[in-house]
Amino acid sequence: MVNRNNENSGSVAGIPAAGSDGEHDHCLACNSGKLSAAEVKTAIWHGAKLVVVEDVPAYVCDQCGEQYYEDQTAMVLDMMRGDGFDTSEASRKMEVPVFGFRALGATAGARAAKRQSETRKNVADVAG
Repeated sequence: MVNRNNENSGSVAGIPAAGSDGEHDHCLACNSGKLSAAEVKTAIWHGAKLVVVEDVPAYVCDQCGEQYYEDQTAMVLDMMRGDGFDTSEASRKMEVPVFGFRALGATAGARAAKRQSETRKNVADVAG
């Protein structure tokens, strides 16, 4: 079984060994969560095209959300990528917002500074 970090489709790591009950003991990412079988979505970049594959069988950590795939599942995802994701075979399409880091980074910093200032003012009002 391989691990594909939450919807990034890039990192691959070994899966924890199964315990005596046949279930996987714990998550390798957080070392505390238990893995449970689930169906997930994963986002995959194919060149400049971003696609989402739904209903992917996986084991998911109940603490951090890390996703692990059986070898067969990872192989099928790799074969899908190799085939190029023909859009005529898509079950549906979705719109994805795209954000610019520089623009959002500047506004996020300003929002954080404003929240911090408001928090200090509220603490001073309560104290005074």
